[in-house]
Amino acid sequence: LLCSGVWLLSGKGGDGKTNAAWAFAKHFLKGKPLKSPEGQLSWEKGNVLWLSGDQPDPVMDDQIRTHLDREDCEGLHVESNFNINDYPGFMTLANRHKPKLVVIDSLRSTHRGTGVSENDSEFALPLRWYEQMMGQPDMFESCMILVIHHSGHSRAGARGSSAIGDMTSFVTNFSVPSDKSSFNPVNQRLINFQKHRFGLKDHCIVC
Repeated sequence: LLCSGVWLLSGKGGDGKTNAAWAFAKHFLKGKPLKSPEGQLSWEKGNVLWLSGDQPDPVMDDQIRTHLDREDCEGLHVESNFNINDYPGFMTLANRHKPKLVVIDSLRSTHRGTGVSENDSEFALPLRWYEQMMGQPDMFESCMILVIHHSGHSRAGARGSSAIGDMTSFVTNFSVPSDKSSFNPVNQRLINFQKHRFGLKDHCIVC
């Protein structure tokens, strides 16, 4: 269900995408299994590399204190003012810390220095680079790269060019359950799979 590759997690601002990403980070840092109808889904414990674009340090510190225990932080490595187009910089970080999970928060805030709009297909090119270079000799080891992005104003799915979803192997949409849903909109969120390399499209994770 959750595996190596570039994952796009899109959703409306304020719905809790970043909180969900921290929950995934905690699972990786602890090696804690994820509950599912098929039983416990486990993965190897490993480091987490969190790459932030414009998050102030006090906000990041507050998020870490909120979501992680002190012992979890040993495997967490945070880099602020990250540029998603800085491929050599990413390789240096990835090869130094050997992460099992990389979180890029967010696609828009880390995408700078090119002058390219979200509506242009070129905006998605970094996603393809990370997808293609992962696991290649002399590049960086395979891992799960979770890229947080805003959804469109009038539809579910990533904001901007359709190439953003095309350039990744996994596309998910993060949403608050409706009042008519069987889920509780107060304390539950839904991650719907819109694209999955191994055919798990239309599956859903409840957070």
